[in-house]
Amino acid sequence: MTFFKKTQALAKYNRKYTGKSFKNNIDTAYSQLSIDDCAKACNEELGFECISFDFCYLHGDCRLSKSKVSSDPVDFFDSNECDVYEKDSLFHYNEYPTKSYIDKKDLKVENIKTASDCASKCDNQRDIHCRSFNFCPELSLCFLSENHVLSDSEDGFIDDLVCSHYWRDYLSDFSFTSSANISLEADLVFSGADVEQCSFLCVTSDGFNCKSFDYCPQSKKCLLNKGLKPNSTTPTQNQDFCFNYRNEKKNFFLK
Repeated sequence: MTFFKKTQALAKYNRKYTGKSFKNNIDTAYSQLSIDDCAKACNEELGFECISFDFCYLHGDCRLSKSKVSSDPVDFFDSNECDVYEKDSLFHYNEYPTKSYIDKKDLKVENIKTASDCASKCDNQRDIHCRSFNFCPELSLCFLSENHVLSDSEDGFIDDLVCSHYWRDYLSDFSFTSSANISLEADLVFSGADVEQCSFLCVTSDGFNCKSFDYCPQSKKCLLNKGLKPNSTTPTQNQDFCFNYRNEKKNFFLK
């Protein structure tokens, strides 16, 4: 049985197993954490996309994984004090709960019971680069869209459905490539951003073909690059440890 936690840090995690812990697929580990701090560590992991974690309450052991939780119980140890959690499909979506217009070009999927099911369809869709969806619970319909942004235009749209709009975080358009001490120089530099804001700045940069960015958590610097590789690692006084992300969109323009 899957349980859905409602505490702040665990708000978008499902508990997949009780009394189990990972046998393998462990990418990093911590100890002496609370379960909320473990979930926060998974949320804020920059070196890989953290999908799941196990947590053992006795010593606060927390182990993060970039893999989805296996459906086979033999992949886990029996551990009475441990639980296994996985991010819900809605984790990287933001809800805009209002009546939204449905683009007639959007991909319609039927027999969808929950917004999480619709999010999973969007994540795994290969026919389009799905960046958002509209979920219409009364009709069990899901409409997948290539656009991040909710349209407020009625032209070419279906307007007789009551649906909620969900759009993916802009960071989902990027893949982590590497981390290194680099010079804090780039084609465009912003200060005071977090990694989500940095990805948004790259995607929405006006008149600038941003293909990658470096995010530096200590200095909170956001470096936008026209190229796909991190900038120079030649030693300079103005350096920081940064994480490079590459834009995975086929076409480098905002939709």
